[in-house]
Amino acid sequence: MLALVMAFIAFTADLMRTAYAAIKLQSGVEAAALAAYSYGADLQNGFSRANVTDKLFELSGAHWNRAPAGPDGNAGIFESPVTFSSEDYSFIENPSDSGESFFRLKARRDGSDAIKLMFVPAIFAFNNLQGLPAPAGTDTAKTYRSTEVISQPASRIGEGVPVTGSLSARDADLAGFAAFPLAISNEQFSTAASPLSTTTIYTVDLASNIAPPATPPAAGHIRGAFINLSPSGSASNAYGQAQGNASVNELIRLIDYFSSVPSVQAISPYVVERGSSLSVFDPEETSFKELEAQVKAKLALIPTGRYQIIPVLARNPVIGTGNNIVVGFARFRLVRIIDSTTGKFRIQMEIGGSALARNASATNSLVSVPTVDGSLLPAPVAPFSGRNTGAFGDQIGARSRGIVLAPSLSPTFPDKITAGSTGS
Repeated sequence: MLALVMAFIAFTADLMRTAYAAIKLQSGVEAAALAAYSYGADLQNGFSRANVTDKLFELSGAHWNRAPAGPDGNAGIFESPVTFSSEDYSFIENPSDSGESFFRLKARRDGSDAIKLMFVPAIFAFNNLQGLPAPAGTDTAKTYRSTEVISQPASRIGEGVPVTGSLSARDADLAGFAAFPLAISNEQFSTAASPLSTTTIYTVDLASNIAPPATPPAAGHIRGAFINLSPSGSASNAYGQAQGNASVNELIRLIDYFSSVPSVQAISPYVVERGSSLSVFDPEETSFKELEAQVKAKLALIPTGRYQIIPVLARNPVIGTGNNIVVGFARFRLVRIIDSTTGKFRIQMEIGGSALARNASATNSLVSVPTVDGSLLPAPVAPFSGRNTGAFGDQIGARSRGIVLAPSLSPTFPDKITAGSTGS
């Protein structure tokens, strides 16, 4: 009976604590891997493994990322930070895409912080008539959890952090990673995103009711429009309007956010997600024409080597309505703003390779703009659908062109690798 009672206590105390530690390790390893992988991105040079590992070791031992441990006979620790070493991570080349690396990470409880079992050894002691010692390893549980992080098309770009004044380390890391106040149409971008496309420079035909662009768009042209991404403070329409001098001034201050040295008047773009409804400017409208020179001047201050996060609309932009729905985000850099001969807007952009962006997330969960009301994000459409996993569900397909990506847990990482516990 005593052995039975001890077994029950061992189950409720030792084994449940070990299970709780495994849950905390899984949460910790996923949070650390997603955060570290997102820092592999920058605004100009694409993916950097060094950035990932630097951020991982910065996160190692973070006070917010803890799990049961020990207790250590020397320190008496029952819980400690989740830490990582160079033995805990690896980069995996995507066999379908030679330029892409996935990130694997393991969180462990072994050595001095292995889970010490208090009651399991007693079961053997009570049940051992010969007085022999308990089998080796019955007094500890060496638990680990692993994960793999890949990139998926971003469904949400967070609000831009302030870029003036004293910035926290976190804000400094995210400065500039926000949606740019120019949108393009998926009716043309979906073709440009094809890996078979060879065009690199695209001309943006700005929508206008006064001087409509040519129909259909010429080869290498994409319909687009300036958009107002300033927060409105309204629950019914999260973004500012796109008519009148006040709105054009907001556009100028939004563009200022992306200049090399933003002024104190710069506006941080609001969060944008799949399903966001935006208003677009008519560059031929009177109030826009009055401030056109200031718009061009701010555009000229944007670093030419920096790739921008460009919202992509479901259809060609329509003036005078907020029904311009975002379906995803593209990655371009500006190479021309005006036509030197006519002085008119001639926006040309170079398409970038698909790459991660900080301040981005990939989710199909609840809407956050303008308020969380229990609605789900609309279903993704091509080329922003989740990346395929091959005929047998075991391989991540190649990236499309020019897509802004966000870190995501791999759908193909095998269960036999994600979990483990030895020693008990």
